[in-house]
Amino acid sequence: MEKILHKHLISFFNDNSLLTNCQFGFRSNRGTESQLLSYQASLLNNYVSKATTHSVYIDFKKAFDTVSTKKLLLKLTSYGISSKMQNWLCSFLTDRTQQINVNGKLSEEAKVLSGVPQGSVLGPLLFLIFVNDIGDSFASNFLLYADDLKLFSTNADDIENDLEKLEAWCDSWQMSVAPSKCEAISFCHRKRLTNTNPTFSINDEIFPTVDKIRDLGVMLSSSLSFSEHLATTIRKAHQRNLLKSPTFQKFKISYRESTIDESLHTLIGEPYRNFSNVKSIWYFRMVDADYYIHIVLDTRDVKDFHGRLLPKVIIFTRFAKEDTPFF
Repeated sequence: MEKILHKHLISFFNDNSLLTNCQFGFRSNRGTESQLLSYQASLLNNYVSKATTHSVYIDFKKAFDTVSTKKLLLKLTSYGISSKMQNWLCSFLTDRTQQINVNGKLSEEAKVLSGVPQGSVLGPLLFLIFVNDIGDSFASNFLLYADDLKLFSTNADDIENDLEKLEAWCDSWQMSVAPSKCEAISFCHRKRLTNTNPTFSINDEIFPTVDKIRDLGVMLSSSLSFSEHLATTIRKAHQRNLLKSPTFQKFKISYRESTIDESLHTLIGEPYRNFSNVKSIWYFRMVDADYYIHIVLDTRDVKDFHGRLLPKVIIFTRFAKEDTPFF
């Protein structure tokens, strides 16, 4: 039953273009890679223009568990969902109980007073609908991945004003921000940021300012260098003894977006060598080590027998120093 209703609901919202294009979570043909490339394109455009991009990453307290059922139904009404559908959803969301199992012993049942059921088919979509209007009045750019929100702009005042709007939205819809878990970062074309970079706050609590941040699994630095992410990826491989293992040869990462070519050239730098639009090669020197990581990006547009583009592949291989062109 959930799957049937989910199919009808998502079709209704898609056919009427009701879901914000800034939401990338729990949506078909969208994902972390799509959002990251969209975000990095904005950052790089500002970088080339020698403009500083200020970004604020927002963390909500127990976002899925604090959704008000009554207020969710109000939003469904505003989007034109029928009363019959709402009645079924109200029954689905209310009169739920939960128990805790510890060593095979169950606690007493406790009523669940708010939230959308995590692990259910409808839960993620209902959450997307609940937060869909969160950025309607923002002046700055924003992106969502489910409950992960980031605001970014070259105008710090716009972000500060939008944080006030976000605070008002949270008050109206019974959501809470965890300021201590939020972070701010300024992406700048200068090698070093000045001490006059703006600070951002919500509920009179100032966000920590950082010079590198993890965004959907990718490490971004304030200088827009990709070296921190590469170093982190390789360090994790070290921790798993992947690179030190005598059997190690290579590992690879796949990307579906065709713009990965341009993004990698900009983020990592010009490759050591290009081969007629077939592949690009970088060498990444390991700190305090006698070897390099050889990075190869296959730049060809390869299609399957249905005519669909296949993922681009980045291959990481360990090279001894004497096997590189720099020896």
